[in-house]
Parts: sequence; structure tokens; C-alpha cells
Amino acid sequence: MQKLMNELSGLTKANIHSIMAVETDVIRLFNIMDHALHELCRLEDTMVSYEDQLNEDRLRVEDALQCYKKQQIRKDNTVRLRGLAQQLLQQITYSETTHDILQNLPLKSANQISRLTEAVYQIQE
Repeated sequence: MQKLMNELSGLTKANIHSIMAVETDVIRLFNIMDHALHELCRLEDTMVSYEDQLNEDRLRVEDALQCYKKQQIRKDNTVRLRGLAQQLLQQITYSETTHDILQNLPLKSANQISRLTEAVYQIQE
């Protein structure tokens, strides 16, 4: 019976050591999972930061594209206006001053376009 008690005691000690070893492994596993969770949170923050930056860049590109389109429209309108002015010049008679304005005005500012428009109105009168 003593032998059985000793074996039982030995098995109990071995079982306790086994449980303690498993407990230590579980604690290590939780630490690894905790570290992985923190790493995932850090990666998520980085991705959110990248997404925010990409959205800002997209908005800047869209703004630049709109600006380019407006400039292209202005350029196209200027070319058409020059064409119409050339057609008008060929069809009518006008003063030398008006001729100089119509021929040489660069049409780069609102003031220059306004002067050209005034010259065209003078011709129409």
C-alpha cells in the first residue's frame, strides 16, 4: 500500500509539474498573442495614416485636374475668339488703332480681353 501511495504521490507531483508547465506555456501564448494584437493595432494605424494621405493626394490631383481643364477651356476660348476676330477683320473696315488692338493684343488677362471686346463693339457700331 505504501508503494501505491508513493506512486500516487509521484504521479500527483508529476501532474502538478505538468499543469505548471502548461500554465507557463499558456502565459507565453497569451504574451505572444498580446504582442501580435499590439502589432496589428500599429499596422492598422499605419494603414489609416496611408489612407488619409492617399485621400489628400487624390483631392490635390482632382483640384489640379480641374485647374488644368479650366486653363484648357480658356485656351480653347481664346483661340476661338482670335479666330472670330480674324474673320471680323477680314469682313469690315476699321481704324488703325482698332486694327492694332485686334491684331496685337495678347489676350492673357481679363483687361486685355475686355479691351478686345470693346474694340469689337466699336466695329459693330
